[in-house]
Amino acid sequence: MFAIVTGVLTGRKHRSLVRPKHVDRGSTILDMGLDTQKEEIRRRVPIEDLIRDYNVQLQPSGRGFKALCPFHAEKTPSFHVNVERQYYNCFGCEERGDIFTFVQKFEGVDFPQALELLARRAGVELKPIRGSGRSSGKPNLAQSYDALAFASEFYYRLLLESPAAEGVRRYLQERGIARSSWERFQLGFSPQSGNPLLAAAAQRGFSAQLLESVGLARADARSSGGGYCDYFFGRLMFPITDPQRRTVGFGARILGPGEPKYLNTPKTPLFDKSRLLYGVVQGRDSIRRQGRIAICEGYTDVIMAHQAGLEYFVASLGTAFTEENAKQIHRLASDVWLLFDGDSAGQKASERSLELLVPEDLNVRVYPVPDGKDPCDAIRESGGEAFQRELVDNSFGIFEFKWRRSVAAADNPNARAKALDDCLRLLARVRNVVRQKLLLKEFAERIGVDESVVEARFKELSSRPSRLFPRSLGPDSGGRAPAQRTADGSVGPPGGEAGDEAVGETGRSIQSPGERELAQTVLECVLALSHNATTMWEEVPNALFQDQAYRELVAEIERQLQEGELSKDRLMREVESAAAKSELISVLDRIESDDNSGPRTREYEERWEYACRDIDRYRLDREISQLRQRQQAVDRQRDSEQYREVTRSIYQLMRQRKTR
Repeated sequence: MFAIVTGVLTGRKHRSLVRPKHVDRGSTILDMGLDTQKEEIRRRVPIEDLIRDYNVQLQPSGRGFKALCPFHAEKTPSFHVNVERQYYNCFGCEERGDIFTFVQKFEGVDFPQALELLARRAGVELKPIRGSGRSSGKPNLAQSYDALAFASEFYYRLLLESPAAEGVRRYLQERGIARSSWERFQLGFSPQSGNPLLAAAAQRGFSAQLLESVGLARADARSSGGGYCDYFFGRLMFPITDPQRRTVGFGARILGPGEPKYLNTPKTPLFDKSRLLYGVVQGRDSIRRQGRIAICEGYTDVIMAHQAGLEYFVASLGTAFTEENAKQIHRLASDVWLLFDGDSAGQKASERSLELLVPEDLNVRVYPVPDGKDPCDAIRESGGEAFQRELVDNSFGIFEFKWRRSVAAADNPNARAKALDDCLRLLARVRNVVRQKLLLKEFAERIGVDESVVEARFKELSSRPSRLFPRSLGPDSGGRAPAQRTADGSVGPPGGEAGDEAVGETGRSIQSPGERELAQTVLECVLALSHNATTMWEEVPNALFQDQAYRELVAEIERQLQEGELSKDRLMREVESAAAKSELISVLDRIESDDNSGPRTREYEERWEYACRDIDRYRLDREISQLRQRQQAVDRQRDSEQYREVTRSIYQLMRQRKTR
């Protein structure tokens, strides 16, 4: 548990932290319980602002926003954000929750860690409540981010002030990178000798073990006593930030002799280069405004592009463009340019990227920078506007680039046949069937054969196992396991005959699908007709809500009814467990229309009438089930009189049920 201390975190600077403009930095110290803590954080962190900062493009829709879901692959938006209730709900993968749930899911952390991250974003500091402690045993994320923010500021100051950094400053000036860009991208310098970061960090209270855990220090092989040394020596430092502007790692370029030329932070709990793009934070507004993004290879390429006004440029970390990068780009923009050096290695890198971008159904064009130049030098020579015109006018579509690459060495029948196969293999990753048909026709015309021949070859190549998508997980599966077929031949959910939501802690089924549907209908009606909820709730049998997901929600409904008022907003605040919160959000999304007209009262009054009949049948079914168990027991006891009496009762109840 924690208490909140509002105000400035500490005296040190935190360039990597995002603080909303409305944070009250002059507020007094308050000791709060967990519930009050959460409400204060919710007040300061609107869910729509939080989700936008995770590079999710929100589009206005009804009373909130919609977007492509950040938790599963999709082509049409099914992820909805309810601004009034402050929750999100994906109708595709059924992920739903509030700001705490979102951070837990996206960051892969538990609730206390999500609380820390959101409190820091809100401009508040979490302080342990007396007599409580943390039991998660996980690293302190707040300290990890603090250490990285401190390192970024430390290296930046050395670049500006250290005499040893003169060579690095001269290199940046020769490349044409202005001082304003040094500050905007927080460039830095790590000295060649000593362990200056470790020494400075120790004075600020950061341990060597903490620095090692975030990739800033490593075990010193020269020390026999288990000592540590700085991880980076004698390099130009490029801080790498996550979508929330937090420094999570560094790229570092050596300027003199030595290997490797570029050294990245090793993989840590906060840094995974396969999930990051350099320059996204600085260019996010421009990318959203223009609906396009350009991907290059180098840090200096991005910096020079931004300096020249091309703020939609980003870079993959090294040449390792990944599937996660492709999904991130899909969420950011629909028009994509790939820029790579004009040499063979650069073009091979672009081909690897194409294989991952094609399934995302983006408008992708490729621009090999001419004359073997890198984008940084080309942009500096021509200027931003001229380079952008060149980029638009002289870039190639995906399949044009692929064709030219394949026939570059020799344009003969064998080369053309190989080029066709290369293009068709790439075409197999296109999910739009109409686009596939149009491109097949274009390929047939290009190679000069009948379209049916090209289609036959396409089917042959498509039937072979894909390197990107194994047959058990096709390109449309979104990475989910295939559905399993049950004993009766019907298709069930992945992982078993019954879905997880219908299985209890002991593994047995708690509710039938019909019972779950009735429980959901009852909740919908009670919340939609909350003015009459007390009377309605008297008709509801407790046994209907035995499923674990409902228990906390039902308990809170009953608590509020006893207090005299049922409030949807209060339910959203009070319900804690992820399963109960998910059920509540699902219900609220069904009863609240998108046109802002509120619940459809007359419709739900009619549904409640039908639900009452179903409740009667439910009660009768339970009584019949109990009597059948009694019937089996007396039959085993060979008590014929009791058996006839129970059988008669079952028959009477079954007649009653037929009339319902």
